[in-house]
Amino acid sequence: MKLIALFICLVSLAHANTQWSSNRDHSEILFKLSYLEVSEVTGRFNDFMASAEFDDQRNPTSVKVSIKSDSIDTSQKLRDSHLKREEFFGTKNHPEIIFLGNKVSKIGKDKFKVNGNITIKNITKPMTVYMELTKDMKDTWGHNNRFVKFTSKINRQDFNIKWNKTLDEKKFLVGDEVSLWGVFQLQLSNDSTPASKHMIPDTDYIRGREDKIRQKKNEPKEESNISKKFRKLINGQ
Repeated sequence: MKLIALFICLVSLAHANTQWSSNRDHSEILFKLSYLEVSEVTGRFNDFMASAEFDDQRNPTSVKVSIKSDSIDTSQKLRDSHLKREEFFGTKNHPEIIFLGNKVSKIGKDKFKVNGNITIKNITKPMTVYMELTKDMKDTWGHNNRFVKFTSKINRQDFNIKWNKTLDEKKFLVGDEVSLWGVFQLQLSNDSTPASKHMIPDTDYIRGREDKIRQKKNEPKEESNISKKFRKLINGQ
């Protein structure tokens, strides 16, 4: 039983170390679709959460994105109110848009294709997302960051979003193909940069204080009793 408990603990720790989540401060999801066939309507979702898991070679192995549908924002309140009704997203009955990507293929240096499924208004369809991953970097406060740029396309008709108006010559007011793109600032789930940090002025004193904090974090900590027991089990003691 002790060995089983140890194995479960080690697996859980390994899993946690590969989990990265989006920091909303520098993440965004945008979309656009054609209007009158010569212009475009653009917008964004303001409330969402993205997460990704990575292997030891820094390759993503799975992706999840959850979007609050009523956070849609096209900078026009009347239009946004219309988009929240049942003929579009029906946000009262369908509060979330979910993408689950469970098949990731590397297609170039730091470039990946993610195959998965997206669910809108309880309708699930296949979706492919193209991602480009930046190098790992630390911000001013010592937190790890990975930025992911992404693009994709869907057809709104596939999700029973069919509202339109007929124009002359049987053309339509709004297009069906929706382009999606944006960026996620990913950080380790237990090590995200607080938004309040960005309000701190950049002075020599502040930098010195932040350096001292980082140094303290890197100092070895006293081993816990649980850790001591696990170490003894591993060493056969």
